[in-house]
Amino acid sequence: MQVQAQENRLVLLTFLQNLKWRGVDCEYVSEYAKDRVWQGDQFVLQHCQLYVTGKQCLKIARLIGKVDVIITDSPIAIGAMYTDEQPYKDVCIYEAKKYKRTFNVFIKRHKVYNPNGRNQTEEQALAIDEQIRQMLKDNCIDYTDVDGTQEGYDSIVDTIKVLVD
Repeated sequence: MQVQAQENRLVLLTFLQNLKWRGVDCEYVSEYAKDRVWQGDQFVLQHCQLYVTGKQCLKIARLIGKVDVIITDSPIAIGAMYTDEQPYKDVCIYEAKKYKRTFNVFIKRHKVYNPNGRNQTEEQALAIDEQIRQMLKDNCIDYTDVDGTQEGYDSIVDTIKVLVD
């Protein structure tokens, strides 16, 4: 099962920790695009989204069948948001739908936005969030909205535990 959430790394690692405490075999997959940002090499991000999505897909795919839950803040479908070329968008959506056991979560922000390591302002990130929601709806990819509070985070972990058991 893949858990895909739009949220910062600390929250996702907290999910990972809480799931591991509950006996769930899980791993976190970092965002390939953010790796490139931190390296100061954004050429690929600006000119070859299919490559970026492919690298992210590989990071996820190598864990399928090896753990029960994969947690990431960069699901494969997100690649479709960062290209204007329809064939690339179609590939991203195809790859995303290929994995049937996916739990997509949108976490409503309740904390201060940190632009460090990002290419967008908070306003741009919020606009992208809405575009992602619309893209998921348009492509019949289910997702769940959850408040970015401790209660919301606990509900995500509880849901994942039920889905895995």
